[in-house]
Amino acid sequence: MKTVGLLTLCAQAGIHIPANSESEIFPFQKIFVDIGDDQSIENDLSTFSSHLNSLHKILEEADASSLVLIDEIGAGTDPSEGGALAAVVLQDLTARKAITIATTHHGMLKVFAHETPGMDNASMEFDQESLSPTYRFRSGIPGSSYAFELAERLGISHNLLNRARAQMGNEKTKLESLILELERQAQEYQRQLHQTAEEKEHLESMVLSYEQKMMQLKRDLGTIRKKAIEEAKEIVQQAHLKIERSVKEIRESGAQREIVRSSHQVLKKLGEELEKFTNDEQGTPTSTESIEKGDFVRIRDGHEKGEVLEIHGKHAVVLCGDARLRIALTDLHREQKQQKQYSGSSLATPAPEAKNEIDLRGLFGDEAIAQVQIFLDNAYAAGLHRVDIIHGKGTGALRKRISEFVKMYPHVKAFRLGEWNEGGAGVTVVEFN
Repeated sequence: MKTVGLLTLCAQAGIHIPANSESEIFPFQKIFVDIGDDQSIENDLSTFSSHLNSLHKILEEADASSLVLIDEIGAGTDPSEGGALAAVVLQDLTARKAITIATTHHGMLKVFAHETPGMDNASMEFDQESLSPTYRFRSGIPGSSYAFELAERLGISHNLLNRARAQMGNEKTKLESLILELERQAQEYQRQLHQTAEEKEHLESMVLSYEQKMMQLKRDLGTIRKKAIEEAKEIVQQAHLKIERSVKEIRESGAQREIVRSSHQVLKKLGEELEKFTNDEQGTPTSTESIEKGDFVRIRDGHEKGEVLEIHGKHAVVLCGDARLRIALTDLHREQKQQKQYSGSSLATPAPEAKNEIDLRGLFGDEAIAQVQIFLDNAYAAGLHRVDIIHGKGTGALRKRISEFVKMYPHVKAFRLGEWNEGGAGVTVVEFN
């Protein structure tokens, strides 16, 4: 309260104050202060009399442009009478719209401020364990005097304290208990907020680290692909030189022109295949007009394949397994449509290439599930009775996703984790009907 008065006077005198730049101070015309004890034997003034003298002057002159600071209002006399007098003084000052700050230990004034429009409780927080100030201001919460807690800490006997609580009465005890419980909850919530803020900061740091690592992986993958393409070109170039030498030798040896022409065609086809591979790996943009609804596509820089369900401008909705993904058209490569198998058809369709195991380690959830679905479809169509899905142990998140998917797959008879000699918890064994 003294800080409020001093900083207000400093600001109005043009002195810089320690406050945020957004802080605002009202230019009060009058400031009234009743702090301290002006009792005097000479003037026949007791503590309460000196307070009454100050209150009288305040009530005569205070108005809407006044700041009123009163310390221990209603103190120095009978608590019930002093509290009642303090209540009407505060009510009168509030009616005049004067800005008033008053401190008190009277419980009735705490209730009065809570129930009266234009007034509010506030307190300075104390740590309930150490009973030391935390210097945090709390608006809307009344404070406790901690009389019994301080007395107990100073060694007053429990018997005396219990008798004092009984003398205080049930209503007063309930009020003080309520205030203490509110303070305890407020401090607990403050600790939880602090802990939540720290955890949020940690998670944001982890997400940022993950994104940076993913970007680095993509850069490394591009470098590896570029190096592989350069090595493949070098191999083809060397093969080209060797074939040219062979063709020269064949020509010089009098071989037929048809053989020479055939050798050139083989070389040309090899070069075209390498060029196609190079374009696919480097992500040569596919014409967006060439991809339409119903096309079967592959996502660039990945193995996922799916069917185009919808096209919206420069993006398409692609069904990859059970997931619907919104992907830019430039990130899609059109593949040959999968032939649908019709039961009872007289046309024989070749069985898809099937393997009895798939390794998903290093993949993330949606990408792994898309590959598992293709793998199980091929294995079932090929007539396999058992397959192994290798997902590794790790945190168990990928294993859980795969178990949930396999459980819903229509042709699975049973599934389990591998035995010790089958890979243990890092492998899921699937059996078909």
